[in-house]
Amino acid sequence: MCNGADGKNANVETIYERGPRTLGTASHAIACIVANRVAQLAPFRGGEPYLPQSTGALPLDIQRNESFRMVAKRYPDGIFLCGYSRGAHIAIKVAEMLAGADVPVAAMFLFDAVDKDAYMNSKRVPMNVANVYHAIRTDNNRSRWYFGHTGMGQHLDEKRRLCGLIDEAHIDGTHAALGGLPWCGDHPRLRGQLVYAAASVSTFFIANALHMSPRLASSMSSLAGNLASPQTLSKQDDDKAAKEAYEFMKERTARHGISWEWSAPQPAVAGGGGGRSW
Repeated sequence: MCNGADGKNANVETIYERGPRTLGTASHAIACIVANRVAQLAPFRGGEPYLPQSTGALPLDIQRNESFRMVAKRYPDGIFLCGYSRGAHIAIKVAEMLAGADVPVAAMFLFDAVDKDAYMNSKRVPMNVANVYHAIRTDNNRSRWYFGHTGMGQHLDEKRRLCGLIDEAHIDGTHAALGGLPWCGDHPRLRGQLVYAAASVSTFFIANALHMSPRLASSMSSLAGNLASPQTLSKQDDDKAAKEAYEFMKERTARHGISWEWSAPQPAVAGGGGGRSW
């Protein structure tokens, strides 16, 4: 979240929740946290900011909350919202909450938004969002195909799409690559991991039954799995996809005066994890 649509001296607020629940039960709570952070952008009076009374959830009547009205006055051109994966889905819901208080969103930057949520729908971006930029994984490679998609052009206002206010890039990479971590998530296969595992394991047992050497049995097992369900992407393909997503979004954020850099992930080392994303 960056306040100030002119992009100058932007104040960046980051909300991070690791390992969201499968059904997305935490999504609404996180959306409320972000909306409350937006309320804290209201100007100060007498040394105290206008803040919602509730700290754990969004005020029930956001339209009557003085904080959000002050934010709308302070930033008439709007604020920025950005999110990746289910965080992008949450960003859409935050914009929807802010629409009720007439708080404008100058631009929304989405990295492969997924609607993996049993309780909230984010198919349609609200009309208080002026520009939508969305890097979306294609379905060609079957990466996280069960995550689905959300906030895509066909679900949005047709007039805004035709005017170029909705800008999408469909990129052939994994879900992780579009978040800046190529080849650090799933390694998608044409017929799924279960088919690969079944072919590999059954071949390994057959090879053992025929008293083949462990090395030969392992090689045949891997070959059978790859024949049954080959990988749809290589690491090089995924690296390229991550760079493409970065370049697409970097150019769009620059239009709004926002500058940022991507730190490519480094190989994992003993005692430490891999690199960081954006």
